[in-house]
Order: sequence, then C-alpha cells, then structure tokens
Amino acid sequence: MGSARQAAARVAEAVAKAYPAEELSAVAAPAQLSGDAPLKLAAESASVRRLFSRLGLLSHRETRNSLLLKRIVDQMEKSLGYSAETAAAALRLYAEGDAELGAEGICTEVPRCDACALSGECRFRKGRLTMHDIPEDERPRERLLREGAEALSNAELLAIIVRSGSTQETALQLGERLLSTFGNLSALAAATPRELRNIEGVGPAKAAQVLAALNISKRLWAQGARPEHAITSSTEAYEFFRSKLDGRKQETFAALLLDVKKRPIKYVVISQGSLTESLVHPREAFRPALRESADAVIFAHNHPSGDASPSREDLTITKRLAEAGKLLGIEVLDHIIVGTSSYTSMADMGALSP
Repeated sequence: MGSARQAAARVAEAVAKAYPAEELSAVAAPAQLSGDAPLKLAAESASVRRLFSRLGLLSHRETRNSLLLKRIVDQMEKSLGYSAETAAAALRLYAEGDAELGAEGICTEVPRCDACALSGECRFRKGRLTMHDIPEDERPRERLLREGAEALSNAELLAIIVRSGSTQETALQLGERLLSTFGNLSALAAATPRELRNIEGVGPAKAAQVLAALNISKRLWAQGARPEHAITSSTEAYEFFRSKLDGRKQETFAALLLDVKKRPIKYVVISQGSLTESLVHPREAFRPALRESADAVIFAHNHPSGDASPSREDLTITKRLAEAGKLLGIEVLDHIIVGTSSYTSMADMGALSP
C-alpha cells in the first residue's frame, strides 16, 4: 500500500466514506464516543488488527501498530473533520461492526471484501497473504498457547486444525472460507466428507481432521448436556436436544423418554424427513415410550432452515401427540423445535392444552 503514511491516508479515506463524520452520530450515540474508550477499543479490536494484517500493515512491534493507528486518526481529524474519539470509533465500526448499533463490520471472521473500499490492496482478497505476513505473536497457534483457546475466533481454531493452507491461501484463510461456505460450526460439523472435499484446498486428510475435531467437541458437549437430574424447563430440554439436532440438514423427529421423576431414560430418533401427520403417527411416536415403560416424554424436531417458528402442521401434530399421550397414560411434557441458536417450546406456547 505504499508508505505507512500513504497507507494510513487510504484507510482513513475508506473509513470516512463508510462513516462520514456528520452522519456518525446517527450510528453511535455521543455518550459512546466520549473519553479514551473508543481509542482503546480500536487499538484492542481483533477486527482492526485483522484489517491491518490483511493489508500487510500489522507489525511485530506494538509501537508501530500504535503509530499507524495514530496516523489514521490524525488524518481523519485534520483532513476529514473528525474528532480523535469519533475517528477511532469509526475505524472500529468499519472493521468490527457493532450489533447493538446496527453496524456490520468489514473485517470480521468471514470478511465482507466486496463491501470494502480497500479490497484492491488486500492480501487476503488477492490470495497473497501468508502466515509469515502475520506477526508471530498474532498467529493462531501462538495465541492459543499464550492466551488460551477462548481468545481465538472460530476461524483461528479451524486454522490450527487444518494446520496448513496452500500456495494460494493461509490456513487461516481456509478456516475463514470453510465458515463462509457452511455458515457456522454446526453446519460444518454436519457436513459429509464428500462435501468438505468439494471445497478447494481440502483433501481427504484435512476433511478428516476437521470432522474428527468438531465431532469430538460435539460428543463432549452432548455428554455435558445429558442431565442426570429431572428436566424441569424448556430451556433444559432445548439444551439436550440442541446437542443432537442442531446443524442437521434433514428434518429429524426425536423423543427423550423420562421416568416418573422426569429423569432421562433414553433418547430415540423416531423419523427423518419433512414433518407430516402421516410420518409422525402417534403409534410410531409412542412405541419407544411404551417399550421402555416411560412415564413421560419430550418430543423435538429441528428446522434445517434455522428458523424455530412453528408451522401450522407443527401445531396440529403437537395436539395429536398430547391427546394420544393422555389416552396412553404417558405425559407429553413438551415439543421442542430446534433452530439455529434458538428454539420454540410448544408447552410454553400453551399448544399442549386442549
């Protein structure tokens, strides 16, 4: 991007174009731009550092990184009409975004290169970024050892799993591309080996590494989500079914069988495919509960779309199951719809009532 001073000017112009000084107040309230907080947030923002790294500007020396940030802020202050605090806040909003303020970041885990005015100079965009361009203390493996796994993004953890990239991209870029392709970790964990191998740069070994790591994590999570105590709320029921159904690409109808104290006895998959009254017949739905002498049951199914809103057919099926349970003497405690990071409880909705 030329000299550091020219680079700072280009970044300042891109940020100012996205967040003009006179319009920034509509995005962030003045109280949120006061004091040194915006400057500190910009300096510590992982997305700001990621932006600098992808532009080839991030240095091994923190003093140089601080100088670059100061040059950008100075440029926005002297030439573009910003205060220092507003300039720092605008830079953070540009790179990181802010969900509460409705600002979408450019340089998050999955970058929005098409929306970035700096994409023409971005090494990530051009496929020229290598791990050697990333300061050693910012590389995923080194950061994990120094700061712990919780400090790393999903893409950075995936980069450690795949270990290496290619001549076109780094392992970190490959991790970001995997997330971008599948949307989230749940969908990635549910991918087939063939689907992973269809991704450029992912061969049999990398596909196996990714699936093994994610499914070990899923099994550990499932073990922790298998309660030995009674399930007394829809939230507890959702946490259990989430470990089983989240990320599945096919609609799956399942049941958790419970004893007289509402403690889990057994988890069973009843059917797979689009949920219909013919597919989810009470006879099949309650067969496992009768066989295991369960006193109660919680049903659940997933919506592969990720939207947990119940359909009209979901409501109809729920009422049929609740009525059948009364006839059989098996209490239907709930019917949970599992979406992506959300759920609907038919019991909480009152849909189990006559």
